[in-house]
Amino acid sequence: MKNDKKAHLYKEAQAQKMDDYLSSYKILHDGHDAGEHNLWCGPGWYPLIIEMFEELIEAGWNKQFSQIKEKWGMLTVYLDSYNDDLDSILQKYELLSTKVCEICGNKGKRRQIKGWCISLCGRCAKERSL
Repeated sequence: MKNDKKAHLYKEAQAQKMDDYLSSYKILHDGHDAGEHNLWCGPGWYPLIIEMFEELIEAGWNKQFSQIKEKWGMLTVYLDSYNDDLDSILQKYELLSTKVCEICGNKGKRRQIKGWCISLCGRCAKERSL
């Protein structure tokens, strides 16, 4: 029980940190300011997203995106603009995300559970498959 509470508090802290981090970015939807974060993935990937954003900025990204989500068990990011350098970085993190648990951030792998592809560690996969 103590570990469950600790894990819950960690997830809440990670979510707040990510909300604070994303507040400095422009989120677009159909070319207009979306006014929300459009973040649909688990907190285990938040450190990957922050690292990816830093690389994208170094490559000239304009800090505008429309969506960040899990799709087919991997991180999927839709930017406002693309070039070969940005696309290469997105592909790198898409692949990296398949090796990280989307829930807790531990080492994981893509799995199929109840018809869904998801990247999870063994413990989170066991909890999900019950």
